[in-house]
Amino acid sequence: MPILLWWFPAVVEDRETSSTTTTFPDGSQSTTQTVRSRMGLTIDKEFVKSVPGVLKLVQMFLCFMAFLLSEIGVCFWTCGAYNFFSFVTITSLLYELWIFLWYLSHGYMKISRVCWEKVDFIGTCVVIGLNLLASIILAAQAYDGTGSAAAAFGFFATISFIAGAYVTWKLWKEGQEKVRIAKLEAQAAAGSPDFEQGSPPPYDSAINPNAI
Repeated sequence: MPILLWWFPAVVEDRETSSTTTTFPDGSQSTTQTVRSRMGLTIDKEFVKSVPGVLKLVQMFLCFMAFLLSEIGVCFWTCGAYNFFSFVTITSLLYELWIFLWYLSHGYMKISRVCWEKVDFIGTCVVIGLNLLASIILAAQAYDGTGSAAAAFGFFATISFIAGAYVTWKLWKEGQEKVRIAKLEAQAAAGSPDFEQGSPPPYDSAINPNAI
């Protein structure tokens, strides 16, 4: 929550600074700096079309359907399984929504020191485990067809999360490789003895980790 409170004004507010210099008759000068704020969101439209963006949209849809079906299902004595499943699916939906908006609005650029691919990968792995567990419990204790359908959507969501974790893992590793190559090139430019001749060329990837 503190990150969200910090991120929203940082993304929404765009400041424009202008300076005015006044020259007095005695030759002295005075500079006045004016800061103007204007509202405007930065939206990355290409992220929606990318593989990670499409996967997150699919994940949110599947989680929403699973949550909706679990809420309208008949539980009787198995309400605990339904409640746990509903909690897991809605939490997963909110998590993916936050990550999706974080990338879509370029909010991740505000904290460049954090490897967001690594954060997303770890978070997705946690979501995979919770959704798989909740889906298995609900499938075993579902009383009606609606509960079974909710469990099925839970399994589908889990599969989509596994695909998302794989893509995020690739982005994370490719980002690490690019950092390593950049350090080697910097050492070569500085004439460092640690630089090894014949180092591999920069990794040319079709997926740019900075695009999300």
